[in-house]
Amino acid sequence: MEELQKKAINKLITVVSDKNVQELTCDDGLKLREWWMDCVVDERKKPSTGNKDFTHLSKIFLTWRDLKLEQLANPFVQLRLAQNDMQDHRPFFWLASG
Repeated sequence: MEELQKKAINKLITVVSDKNVQELTCDDGLKLREWWMDCVVDERKKPSTGNKDFTHLSKIFLTWRDLKLEQLANPFVQLRLAQNDMQDHRPFFWLASG
């Protein structure tokens, strides 16, 4: 497994905990997407960096699912970040602390 795939998996574990693959849900994918949106806004990371993680995770999940002949939905599809997603992803009343 390449280093970028390992990093994507470690970020997923950080955000949603270390789960069995069968326990991953679309909500877990959305949590990771929200985490990435915060990184883009707060840490000025590029949306493309998060999108690469979603691509790696999606491919890993699909490979596992196909090898195991599982009938599970891929929790990492349609999560790509677009620049316009970053502008107002927090409620208008959100105030940054610090």
